[in-house]
Amino acid sequence: MRSLICTGSTLSRVICPNLRTVRFWTNVRFYSQPLLKTEETESLSSLPSVLTDLPLSEFTLKALQTKGFEKLFPIQSHCFEPIVEGKDLLGRARTGTGKTLAFALPLVEKLLKSKSNYVKNPKALILAPTRELAIQVEKEVTMVANNQLKTMCVYGGSSYTPQINALRRGVDIIVGTPGRVQDLFDKGELNFKDIETLILDEADHMLDIGFAKDLENLIHGIKNSKKGLSTEESEHPFQFLLFSATVPEWVHKTVRTYLKPDYVKVDLIGNDTLKASASVTQLSIATPRKFGSEVICNLLSTKLSKNGRAIIFAERKSDCDALCTSVQNSSSVVAAVLHGDVTQQAREQSLLRFRSGKIQCLIATDVAARGLDIPSVELVIQSELPKNPETFIHRSGRTGRANNVGTCVTLFDPTTDDVSAIRNIERAAGFSFERVAVPSVESSLQKSIPLFLEELSKVPRSTFSKVEAAVATELEKLSSPLLSTPSKAITAALINNMSQMTSIRLPSLSLMDGRPHMRTFIAEFRDSKELASYIYQDLGIDHRVLELKNVTPTKENTQMVFDVREREAEALIEAIKEKDEIIKECLTLPPLIQVNQDRKKLIKRGTKNVTRGTEYLLSKYTSSGNRNDRGGRNDKNRGYGNDRNDRNNRSYGNDRNDKSRNYGKRY
Repeated sequence: MRSLICTGSTLSRVICPNLRTVRFWTNVRFYSQPLLKTEETESLSSLPSVLTDLPLSEFTLKALQTKGFEKLFPIQSHCFEPIVEGKDLLGRARTGTGKTLAFALPLVEKLLKSKSNYVKNPKALILAPTRELAIQVEKEVTMVANNQLKTMCVYGGSSYTPQINALRRGVDIIVGTPGRVQDLFDKGELNFKDIETLILDEADHMLDIGFAKDLENLIHGIKNSKKGLSTEESEHPFQFLLFSATVPEWVHKTVRTYLKPDYVKVDLIGNDTLKASASVTQLSIATPRKFGSEVICNLLSTKLSKNGRAIIFAERKSDCDALCTSVQNSSSVVAAVLHGDVTQQAREQSLLRFRSGKIQCLIATDVAARGLDIPSVELVIQSELPKNPETFIHRSGRTGRANNVGTCVTLFDPTTDDVSAIRNIERAAGFSFERVAVPSVESSLQKSIPLFLEELSKVPRSTFSKVEAAVATELEKLSSPLLSTPSKAITAALINNMSQMTSIRLPSLSLMDGRPHMRTFIAEFRDSKELASYIYQDLGIDHRVLELKNVTPTKENTQMVFDVREREAEALIEAIKEKDEIIKECLTLPPLIQVNQDRKKLIKRGTKNVTRGTEYLLSKYTSSGNRNDRGGRNDKNRGYGNDRNDRNNRSYGNDRNDKSRNYGKRY
């Protein structure tokens, strides 16, 4: 059997069950080679196949159509034929693209072909890293099987009795977590002798050190359960399938010890730079960790729609509990936690309520990062950076699933190693974060206006007419400017209503480094000298009233970004009101040039041919901007020199040993 394989940009792909051939056509030349070559990679970006193009049984087709399926995602159509033919396979596709159905559909079809009337021992074993994922996978397999096969889910934290009873009655497919599967095998209640297919969902996690020993024991148990096999058959006595959205290099090396030499590799990410989901908007917010819970509550108030759902990820179980308390106390959002200390019954109940919309926010450890498919999750918040890029990809992939769009907001502390860690994530996942400001209280109010007016419209007319006259009389007595018009009265009522709903009082945070009580502005200037001259001379603001900090040019070198203290910002805002937005508050941080290079450029440009007064002003903000950081004679980190002995730390000219000193020229 041979097939047409192409290089270049793949436009389409169709599975032809009668010819048992995969066709690709592109704008480049065609080549012919074996379809299932060892470790051959199909890195294809094509449209899903139509269900009726696949050789599905009547029962399976009916089950899928009943659920509204018409087409298959690429990973599903690409994997169907190799799995039905019994090939080992390693599949990789982005989060939310239907990997569970990619193995469930061909597995069910394969088992239906060899189905016997009497079922005793399972023929397929599917392993998942968490209980929640195991439950979800089993439900999807059951849906596809459409009562033609017996399935069951086994996991820790639940009673053995019903699981043992079901096994004794006979099961076709078992889905479970490694620990409980091993326990049932050790008790002699689970027989592996008829296992034909072993599937690892979230394979990279299953092969990691936490599960590696359990997996090795299970594979050894399956091999030992099969008697009378030849030497070659005993080496690979079952079909092995692995699926994940992330497959690090170490996984490729590991799977070679488990998979047959002619295994198929279906990779729908390949060498693409973007590894994360393309349908997720990636935002980041710089904030000190101590303000994390307040920032998260503000995000829920501004970015979560009325009936939307959000998942917040935290590293530790105690962090989940603390965040849940903050969210419940500081907003109207109903939240629940999901982590290892929560009982299995409570975890299942929380997930059920979350899926149904009774809970808007789920606060979880990474127990919810892998595989969970919950519709309508529009917002994911990562309260701190995960330990590795793979975890980030899986967390952010809880939104933007099945061709929907979503938003992932990641908080990082700019005073820690988070700065380098977030760059590593950008490189590994193939995207750049959009740096945004913490949503303000004003943003929360603006978002609440439509909801508030909607609630007002629900007031019964009879009730309204009864109190209207009394309200009008009281308003006349007050004669308050804030209540002089209906719109002002409604605005005042909205603000009062919001202040009762939330106790959030978050200080303004710098968009550049997350420092509290700072506000970030952006100016249409390319030169620091011009910026200083405009603010302190043209606008007439006294430098003792307003001090600029962190002055930094954008990467394109067309604008300048800077911080001012929150208490000083009003003077600047008042001065620029009628100035055609030459300077405005910055809500989304544009890409900036490297700080060290930036400051050298600022100093070189900004200090040429300027007066001592302007140079004095420039010196205050081209360093840290802190008046106390200018140093003395013994301070190695001074902002402007005056050191008589240190030859390497003269920031500016007053060194008695510096023969080339020139006041105002540092380089």
